[in-house]
Amino acid sequence: LIEGTERRMAEAEVNLKATYAKVEVRDNGTGLYTVDGYGLEYFRSLQAREIFMTPLIVTDLLGELDIIGNITDGPGGTSVIPRVIRQGASLCIAALFPEHFDKLRLAGLLTHDPRTRERCKINQKGARAKWIWFLKSADG
Repeated sequence: LIEGTERRMAEAEVNLKATYAKVEVRDNGTGLYTVDGYGLEYFRSLQAREIFMTPLIVTDLLGELDIIGNITDGPGGTSVIPRVIRQGASLCIAALFPEHFDKLRLAGLLTHDPRTRERCKINQKGARAKWIWFLKSADG
């Protein structure tokens, strides 16, 4: 419970690739959704907005919760930020409303994505980029 109010709150710290986020979900809210102090209108991509709203649509809690997300570390990115905030919000909703746990699990929103960035190999420009081989002719 939040002191002085009758609102419940859940927090989750999640990571995806190299991005770490802290997500806070508050019960009996007005539908406020902020990421690093910006509203959803800051994210122009329709796909990003859909990713943000997925846990609320699956659980039919749209407009009833306040979600506050902060990227604490990492580069972020246009697709990683919505995914990491979505996972944190899903975990918080599952903690606040245990009856929605199965819906979120079946939708795949509670599963951690284990994929990480591939390391750069020695003497190469990137993870997969190779140097150019030149065939030396016998003429010199």
